[in-house]
Amino acid sequence: MKILVVGPANHPIVRRLVANLENQEHEVLVVSHGTSDFKNMISIGERTSIFSYMKFNRMKEIEKKFKPDVVHAHVLNGYGLLCLFLDTPLLVALWGSDVLIDPFHGKLRRKLGYKLINFMVLKKATWLHTSSLFVAEQAQKQYYRAKYKTSIFYWGFELKKPLDVICTETDGFLKNKYKLCGGGLIVFSRGLSSIYNPEVVAKIINLLISMNVQKKIVVLRGLATSEEVSSFLDNVDSTKIILVNEMLEDEQLYCLYKKCDIHVSIPKSDSLGGGVIEPALLGSYPILSALPSYKSFLEKNEGYLLESFSDKNLALLVYKIKDNSFVNSEKNIPLREYQTGSVIAQILAIYGRIIKSKKS
Repeated sequence: MKILVVGPANHPIVRRLVANLENQEHEVLVVSHGTSDFKNMISIGERTSIFSYMKFNRMKEIEKKFKPDVVHAHVLNGYGLLCLFLDTPLLVALWGSDVLIDPFHGKLRRKLGYKLINFMVLKKATWLHTSSLFVAEQAQKQYYRAKYKTSIFYWGFELKKPLDVICTETDGFLKNKYKLCGGGLIVFSRGLSSIYNPEVVAKIINLLISMNVQKKIVVLRGLATSEEVSSFLDNVDSTKIILVNEMLEDEQLYCLYKKCDIHVSIPKSDSLGGGVIEPALLGSYPILSALPSYKSFLEKNEGYLLESFSDKNLALLVYKIKDNSFVNSEKNIPLREYQTGSVIAQILAIYGRIIKSKKS
């Protein structure tokens, strides 16, 4: 099968999707802004604004030359928009904020623009998928017939255990560069971009420090800008935390999460991100904000739901951490639906179905 993946090439979920498709001997071409080390990738330049997703003629040229069987686009009003005029069967991944935030925040012109874009791409897509029933329901409000062509399943990819020699090297890297040795870590796994509530992360960290919680605090930078990182550091004692100020490779994330007792994911919006599932699959206990997708996850899995960010709730959370209240039990083995084999099987099944529907 020839698959055109249109999405942010340096995002971990896109990289793992491509790797898993190639492992099953499918021919994959990636189209993305920026640069990457993908051997089969076409860059369409740097992303500077929403207009960077309107290179429709360039996409038609790529489609004509590559002749894909299916196109898999990521982010409804981003790379989904880029595929608006393609003829190939189109699967669009809804990431969360593209549906829940973009059409409702900012000035009126911006909101109306995103609502129009979302409507057009939802209508254009042959099929849609998301990790969250709530995201699917909100998409249906933006285009009614979306409910007839949406699959809901977790579609991240678990971190694979590296070879023992690589684990040893990686543990050495984490120890030498970040003083990370032993276990018992609290990891803020989502990054410091504004959508992940870095100001609340700072409040929790300050409480952990003031209450003398004896655990190392690790904060991942993620895709945050320099300004966002600087703003966060202005609000915490940087000498009491370990800031991982780079994007870690998969084997580094694996080794980090294996040292993790607790991970914290408290964004403003999310479907069900890898920053929740990946550490959980390796035994970490999740602390999550009260998003619909997170509530659904916790109906079947252990974890702590932070109902609000009030001072009282944050203090209660930190007391529980200090008292070691959050420990994964043996029964908290995540379901097969979160594992790579199940995820890639569901994606390939959708590919096959929409290719068949196009031919019929």
